[in-house]
Amino acid sequence: MCAERHYGTPGSSRTAQQALEALLRNGYVLGSNTPVTLIGWSGGGQIALGAAWFLASAKIPVNVISLGGMLSDDVGLDRIQHLTHLYGTKDPLQRLGAILFAGRWPGAVGSPWTRAIKAGRITMVQLGPMQHNVTAHYFDPATVAPDGRSYLQVSTDAIAAVLTGREVKVVPVDPA
Repeated sequence: MCAERHYGTPGSSRTAQQALEALLRNGYVLGSNTPVTLIGWSGGGQIALGAAWFLASAKIPVNVISLGGMLSDDVGLDRIQHLTHLYGTKDPLQRLGAILFAGRWPGAVGSPWTRAIKAGRITMVQLGPMQHNVTAHYFDPATVAPDGRSYLQVSTDAIAAVLTGREVKVVPVDPA
Protein backbone atom coordinates (compact mmCIF):
# COMPACT_ATOMS: atom_id res chain seq x y z
CA MET A 1 0.00 0.00 0.00
CA CYS A 2 1.46 3.36 -0.98
CA ALA A 3 0.25 5.00 2.24
CA GLU A 4 2.66 2.84 4.24
CA ARG A 5 5.88 4.84 4.32
CA HIS A 6 8.34 1.91 4.25
CA TYR A 7 6.85 -0.02 1.32
CA GLY A 8 4.95 2.83 -0.29
CA THR A 9 7.95 5.04 -0.96
CA PRO A 10 9.50 2.84 -3.69
CA GLY A 11 6.11 2.50 -5.38
CA SER A 12 5.49 6.25 -5.20
CA SER A 13 8.94 6.89 -6.63
CA ARG A 14 8.29 4.53 -9.56
CA THR A 15 4.89 6.12 -10.20
CA ALA A 16 6.46 9.58 -10.21
CA GLN A 17 9.21 8.39 -12.56
CA GLN A 18 6.61 7.03 -15.00
CA ALA A 19 4.62 10.28 -14.79
CA LEU A 20 7.77 12.34 -15.39
CA GLU A 21 8.75 10.22 -18.39
CA ALA A 22 5.25 10.64 -19.84
CA LEU A 23 5.36 14.39 -19.27
CA LEU A 24 8.74 14.71 -20.99
CA ARG A 25 7.62 12.47 -23.87
CA ASN A 26 4.70 14.83 -24.41
CA GLY A 27 6.71 18.05 -24.41
CA TYR A 28 6.72 19.11 -20.77
CA VAL A 29 9.66 21.44 -20.13
CA LEU A 30 11.36 20.99 -16.76
CA GLY A 31 11.85 24.35 -15.08
CA SER A 32 8.88 25.88 -16.92
CA ASN A 33 6.90 26.09 -13.67
CA THR A 34 3.88 24.73 -15.56
CA PRO A 35 1.61 23.03 -13.04
CA VAL A 36 0.73 19.37 -13.43
CA THR A 37 -2.48 17.85 -12.07
CA LEU A 38 -2.56 14.20 -11.02
CA ILE A 39 -6.04 12.69 -10.88
CA GLY A 40 -6.81 9.51 -8.97
CA TRP A 41 -9.92 7.54 -8.11
CA SER A 42 -10.07 5.45 -4.94
CA GLY A 43 -6.53 4.26 -4.15
CA GLY A 44 -5.32 6.30 -7.11
CA GLY A 45 -5.81 9.46 -5.05
CA GLN A 46 -3.31 8.15 -2.51
CA ILE A 47 -0.95 7.04 -5.29
CA ALA A 48 -1.07 10.58 -6.73
CA LEU A 49 -0.20 12.08 -3.33
CA GLY A 50 2.74 9.72 -2.96
CA ALA A 51 4.04 10.55 -6.45
CA ALA A 52 3.62 14.28 -5.84
CA TRP A 53 6.49 14.27 -3.32
CA PHE A 54 8.92 13.06 -5.98
CA LEU A 55 7.58 15.17 -8.83
CA ALA A 56 7.88 18.27 -6.66
CA SER A 57 11.53 17.32 -6.07
CA ALA A 58 11.98 17.86 -9.82
CA LYS A 59 10.58 21.39 -9.34
CA ILE A 60 7.23 20.50 -10.91
CA PRO A 61 4.26 22.29 -9.32
CA VAL A 62 1.74 19.53 -8.54
CA ASN A 63 -2.00 19.62 -7.89
CA VAL A 64 -3.96 16.51 -7.02
CA ILE A 65 -7.61 15.70 -7.65
CA SER A 66 -8.91 12.74 -5.66
CA LEU A 67 -12.25 11.22 -6.59
CA GLY A 68 -13.44 9.10 -3.69
CA GLY A 69 -9.88 8.52 -2.55
CA MET A 70 -8.92 6.97 0.75
CA LEU A 71 -6.23 9.48 1.64
CA SER A 72 -3.59 9.34 4.35
CA ASP A 73 -1.48 12.11 5.84
CA ASP A 74 1.12 11.49 3.13
CA VAL A 75 4.26 13.64 3.12
CA GLY A 76 3.40 14.53 -0.48
CA LEU A 77 0.90 16.96 1.03
CA ASP A 78 3.86 19.10 2.10
CA ARG A 79 4.86 19.59 -1.53
CA ILE A 80 1.62 19.88 -3.47
CA GLN A 81 0.12 23.16 -4.49
CA HIS A 82 -3.41 21.93 -3.84
CA LEU A 83 -5.49 18.80 -3.21
CA THR A 84 -9.14 18.74 -4.19
CA HIS A 85 -10.95 15.76 -2.73
CA LEU A 86 -14.25 15.04 -4.50
CA TYR A 87 -16.44 12.58 -2.62
CA GLY A 88 -19.89 11.09 -2.33
CA THR A 89 -21.85 11.20 0.90
CA LYS A 90 -22.69 7.49 0.60
CA ASP A 91 -19.09 6.42 -0.03
CA PRO A 92 -17.83 4.63 3.09
CA LEU A 93 -14.37 3.92 1.66
CA GLN A 94 -13.30 7.53 1.22
CA ARG A 95 -14.21 8.19 4.88
CA LEU A 96 -11.78 5.51 6.06
CA GLY A 97 -8.75 7.74 5.52
CA ALA A 98 -9.87 10.07 8.29
CA ILE A 99 -10.38 7.07 10.58
CA LEU A 100 -7.42 4.80 9.76
CA PHE A 101 -4.60 7.34 9.46
CA ALA A 102 -3.69 8.98 12.76
CA GLY A 103 -2.18 11.94 10.94
CA ARG A 104 -5.70 12.92 9.86
CA TRP A 105 -7.13 12.81 13.37
CA PRO A 106 -8.07 16.20 14.89
CA GLY A 107 -5.28 15.98 17.48
CA ALA A 108 -2.52 15.40 14.90
CA VAL A 109 -1.32 19.00 14.97
CA GLY A 110 2.03 18.44 13.23
CA SER A 111 0.97 16.04 10.48
CA PRO A 112 1.25 16.81 6.76
CA TRP A 113 -2.57 16.67 6.54
CA THR A 114 -3.00 19.24 9.31
CA ARG A 115 -0.33 21.52 7.82
CA ALA A 116 -2.00 21.37 4.39
CA ILE A 117 -5.44 22.08 5.87
CA LYS A 118 -4.10 25.06 7.83
CA ALA A 119 -2.33 26.38 4.73
CA GLY A 120 -5.58 26.16 2.72
CA ARG A 121 -4.15 23.58 0.33
CA ILE A 122 -6.96 21.04 0.75
CA THR A 123 -10.49 21.50 -0.54
CA MET A 124 -13.14 18.90 0.23
CA VAL A 125 -16.06 18.88 -2.23
CA GLN A 126 -19.18 16.82 -1.55
CA LEU A 127 -20.60 15.73 -4.91
CA GLY A 128 -23.86 14.26 -3.65
CA PRO A 129 -25.14 10.85 -2.54
CA MET A 130 -22.70 8.77 -4.57
CA GLN A 131 -21.30 5.43 -3.49
CA HIS A 132 -17.81 4.08 -4.11
CA ASN A 133 -18.85 1.30 -6.46
CA VAL A 134 -21.69 -1.18 -7.20
CA THR A 135 -24.60 1.18 -8.09
CA ALA A 136 -25.04 4.94 -7.86
CA HIS A 137 -21.25 5.35 -7.95
CA TYR A 138 -19.02 8.09 -9.39
CA PHE A 139 -18.91 6.54 -12.88
CA ASP A 140 -22.51 5.29 -13.05
CA PRO A 141 -24.08 6.41 -16.33
CA ALA A 142 -27.50 5.03 -15.33
CA THR A 143 -28.10 6.85 -12.03
CA VAL A 144 -29.45 10.32 -12.74
CA ALA A 145 -29.13 13.27 -10.37
CA PRO A 146 -32.10 15.60 -9.77
CA ASP A 147 -30.60 18.09 -12.24
CA GLY A 148 -30.75 15.48 -15.04
CA ARG A 149 -27.05 14.66 -15.22
CA SER A 150 -25.84 11.09 -14.79
CA TYR A 151 -23.47 10.46 -11.88
CA LEU A 152 -20.78 9.88 -14.50
CA GLN A 153 -21.46 13.37 -15.88
CA VAL A 154 -21.50 14.90 -12.38
CA SER A 155 -18.06 13.39 -11.71
CA THR A 156 -16.53 14.44 -15.02
CA ASP A 157 -18.07 17.92 -14.74
CA ALA A 158 -16.56 18.26 -11.26
CA ILE A 159 -13.10 17.27 -12.45
CA ALA A 160 -13.36 19.64 -15.42
CA ALA A 161 -14.46 22.46 -13.11
CA VAL A 162 -11.47 21.94 -10.81
CA LEU A 163 -9.09 21.82 -13.77
CA THR A 164 -10.47 25.06 -15.21
CA GLY A 165 -10.89 26.92 -11.92
CA ARG A 166 -14.67 26.99 -12.01
CA GLU A 167 -17.04 26.22 -9.16
CA VAL A 168 -18.07 22.58 -8.88
CA LYS A 169 -21.80 22.02 -9.44
CA VAL A 170 -22.86 19.48 -6.82
CA VAL A 171 -25.89 17.23 -6.52
CA PRO A 172 -28.25 18.07 -3.64
CA VAL A 173 -28.26 15.47 -0.90
CA ASP A 174 -31.67 14.07 -0.01
CA PRO A 175 -32.14 14.78 3.72
CA ALA A 176 -34.07 11.52 4.18
